[in-house]
Amino acid sequence: MEGEKIRILLIEDNPGDARLINELLAAKGSTSFVLEHADRLSPGLARLAQGGIDVILLDLSLPDSQGLDGLNKISVQTPNVPVVVLSGLSDEAVAVNAVQEGAQDYLVKGNIDSALLVRSLRYAMERQHLRVAWQESEARYRLLADNVVDVIWTANMKWQITYVSPSIKRLLGYTVEEMKRLAIKDFLTPDSFDQAVKLIRNQMDIITPELQYPSLSLTVEYVRKDGSKLWAEVTLSFLWDKDGKLSEVLGVTRDITERKKAEEALRESEEELQAIFDSSGNGIALFDLDGRLIRVNKRVLAVGGYEMEEISGKTFDLLKMFTPESIEKMYSIKDMILSGKEVGAFECEVHTKSGKKMSLEVNAGPFLMKGQLFGFVAVMRDITERKRMEEELIRLSDAFMMSTDSIVITDLEGRITEVNEASLKMHGTQDKRALIGKDAFAIIAPEDREMALANLSKIIEAKSLVDQEYHILTNDGRKILVESSASVIRGKDGKPVGFVGVTRDITQRKRAEEALRQSEERYRELFENANDIIYTHDLSGNFTSINKAGERVTGYRREEVLGINIS
Repeated sequence: MEGEKIRILLIEDNPGDARLINELLAAKGSTSFVLEHADRLSPGLARLAQGGIDVILLDLSLPDSQGLDGLNKISVQTPNVPVVVLSGLSDEAVAVNAVQEGAQDYLVKGNIDSALLVRSLRYAMERQHLRVAWQESEARYRLLADNVVDVIWTANMKWQITYVSPSIKRLLGYTVEEMKRLAIKDFLTPDSFDQAVKLIRNQMDIITPELQYPSLSLTVEYVRKDGSKLWAEVTLSFLWDKDGKLSEVLGVTRDITERKKAEEALRESEEELQAIFDSSGNGIALFDLDGRLIRVNKRVLAVGGYEMEEISGKTFDLLKMFTPESIEKMYSIKDMILSGKEVGAFECEVHTKSGKKMSLEVNAGPFLMKGQLFGFVAVMRDITERKRMEEELIRLSDAFMMSTDSIVITDLEGRITEVNEASLKMHGTQDKRALIGKDAFAIIAPEDREMALANLSKIIEAKSLVDQEYHILTNDGRKILVESSASVIRGKDGKPVGFVGVTRDITQRKRAEEALRQSEERYRELFENANDIIYTHDLSGNFTSINKAGERVTGYRREEVLGINIS
């Protein structure tokens, strides 16, 4: 790329080899290389500690380091800087070991030319960039998995746990380390274990990498560390290796103990059923085998605004509360229950009697009376606000990225944690890493930093501060004048957790304002000091102004002619 500069650190004790590398890079074409040279590992490590190096060329034979020792030390100190190994030996075993220890390439000094060297350096940087991006992505997904309420886990084909999220402690009382030492049969009741094994084996007999079936869902009873039991819904997916063999099972476990308790209580008696219905904070509805509504609890009536006689005995398609899509979904759920299939949680939309739209999360299951399937029960939770917040987050995220103003988010210490595209453009960079983690006050010009620090406490006290003008220093060396407003970001407890600033470049606007001011002053000077009579009037012919020459000739003072019609 035109103008691209790649800073290379060559760690090489042979002056002749160093000159050769320099000459090979000199024939680089359009790419500009900046080559720095260290003749020992120790000064090389010292230079790396200063930062700013894009790629390393490392000789494996140095006075203070032999073999892969130097590579290992560099990998520990600067793991994100790619290393290309140089060697005088064409040894495949050494080359393989070097790559395994973290080198991006292995070059034999006598076998390289300019094109090969440049290509190797470029590929090394690209591969390292992909590796770092992959590690960041993996860390992000691991963070998500570690913080969900449900338990996420994986097991090998011997049913040994290979990963489990920390939420297992809340669910079963075991630590992550304890779970990895247990077999699955150790924390399932015997009946649930036998049922799970049978269902999983049946699924494994019919699936192939080319013909994969939907995730397997089953309900099992767990045994906690303290011996108590709970019911959970487990969703299983099968993972395949590159050779087309089953390699792992991915599972998501959700505690449905409360749902099971409700279902068991419904079997006890009509009186207990009504008590559970009316005491639940969620909406509960009971349907017969034809899908006719038999009963709902007070929560459904209160939220929906209906009377029981308005909805009792009606099927899904006759209940005005259901949307067409929800009607189709409810009939599908009914058919699944009648065929003995497990039904997981699903979402649907309904309308209250007043016409308000609501989003519900529904858990449905069979309803038995004296051991016979009588119908099914649906436990409904209002997730309207959650859905609204999800949509709002998407909208805010889009607005954040598409805003033409620069938006910067910082923590309480002023370190930048997120920026939008407009901010990158303002600062003259395309890489977020040039700003993320940087002290926001370091971006402000020195003469304005004291004012910015003084405004920090005002922002916390007033929750926001608008239209402050600062000079900022951009990544590409410019100094621009900006207009900035800032607000406090507060956590759920109301305490400040960071700041968000919205900034726009007003350099050109200020220049235009100054030019206009100077122009107006010049016009006023010419108007007042002209020897000729100069006057202005409005569209009706009424005088609005007259200069000094006009006052002298007419004998009228300026205020006397204002409003007089020219006719």
